[in-house]
Amino acid sequence: MNNILHKKAIDLSDIVELIKSEVKETVLITFLNPVSYVKMSKRKDLLVQVDRIGYDGIMLVKFMQIFYKSGIDRTSFDLTSLSPIIFEQSCKSGDGIYIIGSKEDAITKAVRNIKEGFLNINIIGYRHGYNIDNEEFIKIMETINSLKPKFIVVGMGAIKQEEFMIKIRNSLSYNCIIFSCGGYIHQTSESINYYPQFIDKYNLRMPYRIYKERLYNRLYLYVVFIFIFIKNKLTD
Repeated sequence: MNNILHKKAIDLSDIVELIKSEVKETVLITFLNPVSYVKMSKRKDLLVQVDRIGYDGIMLVKFMQIFYKSGIDRTSFDLTSLSPIIFEQSCKSGDGIYIIGSKEDAITKAVRNIKEGFLNINIIGYRHGYNIDNEEFIKIMETINSLKPKFIVVGMGAIKQEEFMIKIRNSLSYNCIIFSCGGYIHQTSESINYYPQFIDKYNLRMPYRIYKERLYNRLYLYVVFIFIFIKNKLTD
């Protein structure tokens, strides 16, 4: 698994270059942190099918630097990293964005906050990520293929969002860039600036989110991550 991450790693500068250029083939980009790494270790087949992987989380970044001599820095689909670059690109060029994920109330508030923060952004469609049966998926794809957004953002949590991204690609009639965004929609429904400046500056995003969202049950997963990462290093 670690070898897949190493081979498919993408840095922020590479994504910036990609989003500013013409999309000649559909690209799936997902982001892993220690928690999603643990979950995705059970579905390596999904990592094989995505095109590029960003390292979201300082612990994962440091482990890849130590054990694989990686030069890749942290990249995440949030306001401290990638999302403002994509949103500003949309404001300047009119590139369309379609967002899907989270609960209905959360995504409605998130889109409102994003539009308030990026006044000329071209969000051409959005939908919550629940109750998507085959009939509803066909309707979603009819909308996407009709509007042809350059960027599709999927926030459904690890595994489910990667599955959905792959399903979208298999149903596209044009080329675009598809990003995973994890819990970004939920976070942005509260405020477009989810992390205080000093939290971001000192790389305290993980403990801050655990405290703010009461995700204490995730703490053990960081220990599990260390064991699984080392095991993968020894067996890859």
